[in-house]
Amino acid sequence: MKKLFILGAAALFAASAPALAQVSGPATKPAGQETSRADCDANWKRADANGDGMLSRDEISEAKPLIPTVLAGQNAISQTDFMSACQRTAQSSKE
Repeated sequence: MKKLFILGAAALFAASAPALAQVSGPATKPAGQETSRADCDANWKRADANGDGMLSRDEISEAKPLIPTVLAGQNAISQTDFMSACQRTAQSSKE
């Protein structure tokens, strides 16, 4: 019985290891709710999964809630375009 318990605990730990290894990214706010450049930077870092300075179609699809709505539907988004659109949103939310 003791061996069965140990085997069960080991299997449970092995199954949960990938979840424990995940690293959370910077705190993000949904698109349209950013209030500062820091919010925009955090959203960009989360969206640009491979860190190449461009959002591919797959990255855009995965990070849809973080993408400024004016950029929706594009196949690729540069960091410059993302930050400009995001900061316009952040500025308008302060007014």
